[in-house]
Amino acid sequence: MQSSLRAYDRLADRIKLHRQVDKRSVVVVEGPADRRLIRRLLPDHAVVVFVNDSRDNVLLTASELVKLGLEGVACLVDRDFDDAVENAQARGLPVVGYDGADLEDMLAHSPAMHRLLGELASESKLEDYGGAGVRSARAREQTAPIARIRRLNAARGWSLIFDAVDLPSKVNKETLELNVTGLCMALRRTWDESVPQSELEEVARSGNAGTCPRTGRSLIRGRDLLAVVGVALRKAVGTKAKAQTAPDLLEGVLRSSADLDWLRGTEWFSELVRVAAIQV
Repeated sequence: MQSSLRAYDRLADRIKLHRQVDKRSVVVVEGPADRRLIRRLLPDHAVVVFVNDSRDNVLLTASELVKLGLEGVACLVDRDFDDAVENAQARGLPVVGYDGADLEDMLAHSPAMHRLLGELASESKLEDYGGAGVRSARAREQTAPIARIRRLNAARGWSLIFDAVDLPSKVNKETLELNVTGLCMALRRTWDESVPQSELEEVARSGNAGTCPRTGRSLIRGRDLLAVVGVALRKAVGTKAKAQTAPDLLEGVLRSSADLDWLRGTEWFSELVRVAAIQV
């Protein structure tokens, strides 16, 4: 009964009812981590945040809000590796994508990544490697093949299950090189081995992952990047145990290290404030 009732509980309708008693701007996000960030960035008196569980749900809510004629609402989503955000914006929907593929990708270009490495890496090892900036850039290079496959997966409508692959196991702990062949073999086994191995490898090595239209940077999934960084923290630039460098743990460290002043100075923040008509 609960699930059947939930089908009729449209977030857009709830926002409309809420607006009758609360005139604050509204930001709709995908999950609790996004909500925590917005609440840190913006004062409670200026904005109320609603969570809608997934990007598809948030994009659907954006369309419904326009039909209801509601203004002062921004729907914040991951950009990912398809064209859904650009298409929604072209339709005039109040959708804002993070810089890069997602929140963690955006934060990886901020002081938060330097803070993460400064806290978890060995100072001497990190200096010998060239510093946090060099380590972060190197991790992006090794993550790029995965991003290219993600883009192809979205374009072809495949259903490769990336989360079923242990990405850190495909990264050499000594050289930090990604085993592209092994990665592609593992991905094929998650869905359909009729997907050509040669095609996946070709795309991984020289394909296009897409770029963020706001920054012009190549898209990288933040969790993939942190998986590679985690491997580096075990030996190349640190001495952490595997359990201490799991991507979900590093995601939490990265988000909690977010520099709020830096974020408020970005074009992303300006766009969010403009679309939601937030008074800051």
